[in-house]
Amino acid sequence: MDENRQLLGISDTATNAEIRKAYRELARKWHPDRFPEGPERAWAEQKMIDINRAYNACVSHSAPPGETAGEGKYGDVRFLIEAGQLSRARKILRSMETRDAEWNYQFGRLLYERREYEKAILFLRIAVRQAPGNHEYARALETAEAFSIHRHTGVISRLRHFLQRKAI
Repeated sequence: MDENRQLLGISDTATNAEIRKAYRELARKWHPDRFPEGPERAWAEQKMIDINRAYNACVSHSAPPGETAGEGKYGDVRFLIEAGQLSRARKILRSMETRDAEWNYQFGRLLYERREYEKAILFLRIAVRQAPGNHEYARALETAEAFSIHRHTGVISRLRHFLQRKAI
């Protein structure tokens, strides 16, 4: 077993889903925001860097031919969003000049995680228009729209209930 797989606690035959699950568990455990300022937080930040590198190495080695785990800055942005480091992810995205489908998708994901649902939907729609055959983008848009509708329905329902009580 190589050191990347050992760090993630996965076997040599782990699937992408198992690799991702292990990564997410470690990211939740070692996220720097869980630690107070000082040496513990600095140590956790370094641990997350190591975990991100290990995840990237494992996924890129296990990805089917023609499929990548997300290279370069987009890969970093994916890791940061999954680890909840939204400010860092936003900073990287804002520094990019290209506004391609992947950029719009990642920015939409970031906004969704920040609970800015309406804005997220706008960027996800652009990503889907730019890459209409990408199922990941389409699923993200459907999820954001469904959540937004559900959220608005709940607000309207509570408002009606409030107004009915006032009328009595």
